[in-house]
Amino acid sequence: MNSLTGTADGLAQGTPSSRTQASEKVDTMFLQGFDTVQGAGRKLLEKASRANEVTMDYIRKEPVKSVLIAAATGVLLGALLTLVTRSRG
Repeated sequence: MNSLTGTADGLAQGTPSSRTQASEKVDTMFLQGFDTVQGAGRKLLEKASRANEVTMDYIRKEPVKSVLIAAATGVLLGALLTLVTRSRG
């Protein structure tokens, strides 16, 4: 335990330049992480946009099938919701 305390005290009493360097490293790591997350978000948005375009094209080409698929999906989700609600009650 004394070695941990000593290490913590040493870090806390470190030279201003070492604390500045550590702070700069943390800032750099944070910015890199932020850029990575931002890039992933951009890719996800592009994929969602593309999926939306494909869906809209399908609806334009097959409007009757699209309505039937939507209706069937609604019925299945409603039935699933009913089952979940009944099992909790």
